[in-house]
Amino acid sequence: MARVSILMNCFNGARTLKEALDSVVAQTYADWEVIFIDNQSTDGSGEIAASYGPRVKIVQTPRKMTLCEGRVFSQPYVQGEFLAVLDVDDLWFPEKLARQVQIMDENPDVGLVYSNTMYFSDRDGDVKAAYVETMPSGDVFRAILRNYFISLETVLVRRSVMDRHGLYFSPRYNVSSDLELFVKLAFHTRFQYIDAVLAKWRFGHGNESVHQFMSFPREYEQLLVDLDEMIPDFEKRYASEIQHLRGVIENMYGIGNWKKGDRRQALEHFSKAKGYNRKYWLPYLLSRWLPYSVYGKFREKIGKI
Repeated sequence: MARVSILMNCFNGARTLKEALDSVVAQTYADWEVIFIDNQSTDGSGEIAASYGPRVKIVQTPRKMTLCEGRVFSQPYVQGEFLAVLDVDDLWFPEKLARQVQIMDENPDVGLVYSNTMYFSDRDGDVKAAYVETMPSGDVFRAILRNYFISLETVLVRRSVMDRHGLYFSPRYNVSSDLELFVKLAFHTRFQYIDAVLAKWRFGHGNESVHQFMSFPREYEQLLVDLDEMIPDFEKRYASEIQHLRGVIENMYGIGNWKKGDRRQALEHFSKAKGYNRKYWLPYLLSRWLPYSVYGKFREKIGKI
């Protein structure tokens, strides 16, 4: 059995799949297997994966699944000591697994290792690092609860920690299943950040609909319910982080309604958001007069709000 199980969920990913698998084969650490979830592909993705030999273990889904459903479906097949996830349009640099496994072997109290990543685009060649500052290590629960900062393709997780606490990708989450898993893991184990770019995340994973966008605040609300059930005195112990997150939730609802053209609902949520954080005054004021398309261009220039 390989020490590292690499989960790869694929629906019609032939255009980028070979590049992703080549980046796995190029790893300087060799004790890995790919659990390739073929999600009813019709473009030859399964044949491409099969051409890499027995280290790429192909599992067919019984029906077309969402990305998160495919990850939930993968659980019985992921048997390695460590779990990594690589989507078919993302890439790893050759030393990614070697550096992360070394940290795991030297630090048995660390349950998750992550790194910096590079954002890139096929369309215009834009490339930029995700983080410009050093990210936190150790007990990161408060930090990750306030501001989720993990990029999935950079992660290596110690599976025994997941098993000990009954954690894996949850069927209750769709657009934020990785966020839910890693926030909960952060309460139970130490994280270690590697201050180096070890992966590449490709822009254009799919066009996000307004419906999908509105799932994010709903799933954040579900996360707060889950954490309240999981952690004694959660509301009291983490009041500041919860208040910050409620502002984020209301702002996301505001943005979603603004995108839909429902300014009344948008203003209602922005009004609540600015009660948590004054920075949400800006979208509140702008949404009174401007369509979201104008605001979206504004955000691209000055940074996300």
